[in-house]
Amino acid sequence: MAKKLTHQDYVERINEVHSGRISIIGNYVKAAHKILHKCNKNSCGHEWEAAPYSVGGKSASGCPNCAGRIVTSEQYEQELLKRNIFVQGKYKKSTSKLNFKCGDESCRHEWEALAGSVRLGSGCPLCARRRISQNKKFTHHQYLEMLEKHNQTLEPLED
Repeated sequence: MAKKLTHQDYVERINEVHSGRISIIGNYVKAAHKILHKCNKNSCGHEWEAAPYSVGGKSASGCPNCAGRIVTSEQYEQELLKRNIFVQGKYKKSTSKLNFKCGDESCRHEWEALAGSVRLGSGCPLCARRRISQNKKFTHHQYLEMLEKHNQTLEPLED
């Protein structure tokens, strides 16, 4: 059975893995119990809570701010404004639900969604449905060609 890791053992492991770039602010309890960490790299100073196994384990992660994984509410709003989506509320984390408003003059739909899914590309559901239905419209001639190609047993009632 493996020896139980102490707070001092964890501090030493973090110093070894991250070469002094991360300080431990919280007290180590166990590998899955989140504790506060602080980045010392390039005077970043970012503090975050993380489970010790994710910071000091085999696939150790470092400061999420230095890695570009931290998004401020202002950055989030700016990203979505470029796509003509307005955020109603403050962004806190990707798993939070927020209200959004479509900036398209002909739509202005409001909806609720996970902040992360909108950031990763989902947008106004009404505009998406409109685009899909527009892509499915065919001329009479196109329809007859498709009918002939895919189902020769059916015939249109009129040409």
